Amino acid sequence: MTRDIENLDTTLARLRESEPTFSGGDFTASVITQLARSNQLPAWISNGILLGATALGSAIVAWQIPLAVPVGLLNAAATNFSAVLIAGVALTYGGALAAVWAADR
Repeated sequence: MTRDIENLDTTLARLRESEPTFSGGDFTASVITQLARSNQLPAWISNGILLGATALGSAIVAWQIPLAVPVGLLNAAATNFSAVLIAGVALTYGGALAAVWAADR
């Protein structure tokens, strides 16, 4: 195994030495400066898009669930419905914000 790696290293070294190098001067730098810079969306727009997609996906899922399931869940959480709703909204927004933050990293 070590012999194979040494052979590969020597082969790669020979290939690097045999190829001529191209010195373009400032050609690459001038081309890079002429390229259009990419514009990033502001964070609030990225968050809004992600929250809108999350809301749309949630609406589609809620539309497809049989009515008996949400009614049973609402009856079970009827005593604390506002707390459940606030926790759901906070978790959705927190997850969306974490996804945007992770995508920017």
